[in-house]
Amino acid sequence: MHWAKRVIDQTMGLRPVEIHKTDIALICIFLLGVAVYPVFPLLFWLLPFVGLLVYAVLSISYTSRPHRISLLTISACTVFFQLLVGLAVGIHDPDRQVGLRDDLSYLREANAIAQAWREGFFPELSLKGSLPYLGTLHTGYQRFVAGLFYLFGNDYRVPIFANYLMLGFLPIAVYRAAFLLLSQSQGKMELQPHLSRAPLFASWFIALYPNLGYWASFLLKDALLTVFVTCSLSAVLEFVGNRRLAWIPVVLALGLMISITRAYALFGLLAGCALYGLAVVPRKWVFGTCLAALLVVVWMSYTTKGADYLSQLVYSLSVQLPDHLRTIPQALAHFAGAIPRLLLSPYAWVRAFGPNPAYELYPGMWMLYLVIYPLGLVGLFNLAKHDVRIATIPLGMLVATGLVLILAYGGDAPRQRLCFDPAWFIFAGTVQSLKGREQRVVLVAWYVLFTLYVLVQLATLQYRY
Repeated sequence: MHWAKRVIDQTMGLRPVEIHKTDIALICIFLLGVAVYPVFPLLFWLLPFVGLLVYAVLSISYTSRPHRISLLTISACTVFFQLLVGLAVGIHDPDRQVGLRDDLSYLREANAIAQAWREGFFPELSLKGSLPYLGTLHTGYQRFVAGLFYLFGNDYRVPIFANYLMLGFLPIAVYRAAFLLLSQSQGKMELQPHLSRAPLFASWFIALYPNLGYWASFLLKDALLTVFVTCSLSAVLEFVGNRRLAWIPVVLALGLMISITRAYALFGLLAGCALYGLAVVPRKWVFGTCLAALLVVVWMSYTTKGADYLSQLVYSLSVQLPDHLRTIPQALAHFAGAIPRLLLSPYAWVRAFGPNPAYELYPGMWMLYLVIYPLGLVGLFNLAKHDVRIATIPLGMLVATGLVLILAYGGDAPRQRLCFDPAWFIFAGTVQSLKGREQRVVLVAWYVLFTLYVLVQLATLQYRY
């Protein structure tokens, strides 16, 4: 067992995994849901929402008593404020939208699924065919909406209201993730006694981020997906931080929902975990780990479900690649222009155009430009400077998913980017002070580069269009 001890010592001295009685119960519930899927699929599809509730309870239990009330208060304020945003921008009826058709598709698909369930027919939704068959692996949000229609009737406002209720989980996830990043830096950074204040400010920031309320006002999956991605990220950090077995079924349950809602979001999280593994695992183990992952992919390709899943992923990626990129310089120019577009679009300093001008997103974008991005960069700089390797998990997720959004949308994807915006709030929540010279240099560099980009973009706007 000496080799195992060496690995543990070399991976930042991780403690053994803690196992409580409730952890065993959670594992059993998860395994039961998987085992009874062929005969009772309802329990299996409820696992993500059970996992979300368990995540919230466990996270609150690990929070200091004075901050528990604060977090619950912030969660309630999040729902209230985002509902106000929704009332301000208007609750969007899918039948009356111009240009945006995804919400109408979700409405029709969920209506058909709910009707089938009422008639006692429970189809395999991923199969191809006419409704209620969807012919896609991304059936998560349709199941969620159909379940609400089944219980409360076919009113589009019910799932939209549920979108807002789900946002209440975000402050808890952002607070815990930021707190864990700071706690991992104990002994490497000088932490002031009020360690929890910066993460608490981050939870307030995410509570007041108006773009959440804007997208939640549509019958779209982005608000729900944002909650699951952020809670999954936080749960992974919880497992690495406090080494409790209960986080494993929670991560698996939350990951299930992400995989059937937007698969590349899950791959982004897995990429972050892989980057963390590369950062802490001795190099001699890296080759074996990569080989094992490759063997798992090969094994999946020989199963019916796995082969269908992999082939659809490869096809989806291939059709998203831009056809006009023929040379390496063209590809490099495409990526160079897409990176600022990914972070800054929609450009809140110019007049919007198109059938759906997104002026409602402008306040949230200025919040990102002036507060969250600069603070997030300072936090990321501090964590990197002090070798907080666990920060590679959210960083790897941002990089991997950013690459996908650049390939698929040329970076112009504010709706698809929403579920990864909280990672910047998490990094911002690790900033305890801006008194250091290096922190001020990072801030000044951001504001200077941002200002230059805006000026150049405005100066060339008339020439380009």
